[in-house]
Amino acid sequence: MGEDGRGAVGGVAFVRSWRYNEGFPFLLTVPHSSRNVSKSEKLIAKLLSGDSDANFTFSDLRYILRHHGFVERIHGSHHVYRSAELPGVNVVLQPDGKDAKPYQVAQVRRALLMRQEGGADGEV
Repeated sequence: MGEDGRGAVGGVAFVRSWRYNEGFPFLLTVPHSSRNVSKSEKLIAKLLSGDSDANFTFSDLRYILRHHGFVERIHGSHHVYRSAELPGVNVVLQPDGKDAKPYQVAQVRRALLMRQEGGADGEV
């Protein structure tokens, strides 16, 4: 990786930068624009950046959680997500029209960061 944070793995170009979200540092790896970027990669980059929590659709949050192995259970208007990698952790979402509520976007971000770090018990 170069001094500017750019590199390539397996022929895929990427840019890395340290970001801080809710007091926790994380390494954000975003695919470089020189190749086609998948929907999942774009959504994860948008989620981890923390810059647009108010601009997420509910279906995008559902897509991210299901793509990362969370199992969905629907009870009324509540969508409860669980992951085998995070025993005891539940992510509870409720749609607000077609949009997700900003605090729910933050919950999903925390859940993904917890999953990356090894997890903990309780509600996110």
